[in-house]
Amino acid sequence: MVGEGYMSGPDGSLTKRDDRRNARRAQYEARQTERRRERERKIRRMQLQRIAIIGGSIVLFLLVGFLVLHAVIGSGGGVPAPHHATPTTPAGGDEREQGRPFSAGGSVTYYQGHFLYLEPYRQV
Repeated sequence: MVGEGYMSGPDGSLTKRDDRRNARRAQYEARQTERRRERERKIRRMQLQRIAIIGGSIVLFLLVGFLVLHAVIGSGGGVPAPHHATPTTPAGGDEREQGRPFSAGGSVTYYQGHFLYLEPYRQV
C-alpha cells in the first residue's frame, strides 16, 4: 500500500492521483473526527438529561415529603390551646388542687403539664 509521504510520479514527484488520494484521505479523517465529536456531544447531552431527571426527581420527592410532613405535623399556627390556671381540669369544669400527687407504683409523681384535646378542625 502506498504511504502518505510516497510520491508516485517520475523522480518521486507528486501526481494528480496522489493529490486526489490525499484529499480523499483528509476528507475521510475529517468525517471521522466530526462523527466522533457528534457521538461525544450526544453522550454528554444524554448524561445531562439523566442528571436533570434524577435531580428533578429528588427535588420533587423532597418537596412532596416536606409538604406531607408539614401537613401532618402542622405549622404550629391556628388557634392556640386555652391556658387554665390549673394544669388539668375535669370534664365538669371544677378546679383541682394545685400540684395534686398521682401515685405511680409506690412513688409519688407531680404532673405539671397541660393536656391538649383535639377535635376535628379545631383545638379545645
